[in-house]
Amino acid sequence: MKASVIIPNFRDWERLSICLSRLERQTIPAKDFEIIVSNNDPIENPPAELRIPDNARIIPAPTPGSYAARNAAIEMAVGDILAFTDADCVPSVNWLEEGIKFFDSNHSFHLLGGDVRPVCRGANPSAVELYDHIFNINQKDYVISNNVAATANLFARRSLVDEIGPFDPHRMSGGDFEFCNRAHKHGFKIGFSKEAYVEHPMRSKVSDVILKTRRTFGGKIYQKRKNGRRFLIPPFDRIVPSARAAQKIFRRSDVNLVTGVKVYSIHYLSNLARFYEHIRITVLKKDYERR
Repeated sequence: MKASVIIPNFRDWERLSICLSRLERQTIPAKDFEIIVSNNDPIENPPAELRIPDNARIIPAPTPGSYAARNAAIEMAVGDILAFTDADCVPSVNWLEEGIKFFDSNHSFHLLGGDVRPVCRGANPSAVELYDHIFNINQKDYVISNNVAATANLFARRSLVDEIGPFDPHRMSGGDFEFCNRAHKHGFKIGFSKEAYVEHPMRSKVSDVILKTRRTFGGKIYQKRKNGRRFLIPPFDRIVPSARAAQKIFRRSDVNLVTGVKVYSIHYLSNLARFYEHIRITVLKKDYERR
């Protein structure tokens, strides 16, 4: 089999159904790929009305965390290429075809980061959506500048995973970057594809932005601890308003003064959330955010 599509899911059945619907419309035959959805909720079962393609299956993955869920699917996958995406992503109809084509034409590459295109819910993006677009996933920059890619759209040869191992199952965030960095240290190359893209809805609620900020910052704390740093200084610099962030926002032609102030306010709230998460994890000894 050419490819195995792997999708972790935690209580996001509505958006998963949209993702699965698009996967049914792929330009390669359904017999050439399988879809494995890892249900990361140990309590909630798939809703009865969820339509599952014939080449798809849902497996239980009760260990907390999306990377543990991806690993559960990797164990069962039979494809030569592992294609990772998220439940809230919508792959292009030629997503798999372009991903497979890349590896067929570039035998020295073992990883591929596909483009992640932000999509707003209305005719014009809200301030929250603009913030999410400006400060979050830039897959091309990730690949070219840092040799990493987000699992919202990541392809990997199965042979690579067999050699370096799967994702770190203990991470709640940042496991994709750690995996790609590990591959890079072993000498494996990563490429970028504009054609093998997925669409990703921009976050539209401040609460969702804060949750993601807390989760990703917690992932950085985890990495520092894993690297042996026991005493971590709180990020006091996050409390100070950032001139660089303001410049990044207001230099955009689609941002006026009022919208820019709103976007900057959201950015400052996310910085405060980083400071809060540091105290919550390192001082109060709370668990890492997984939502």
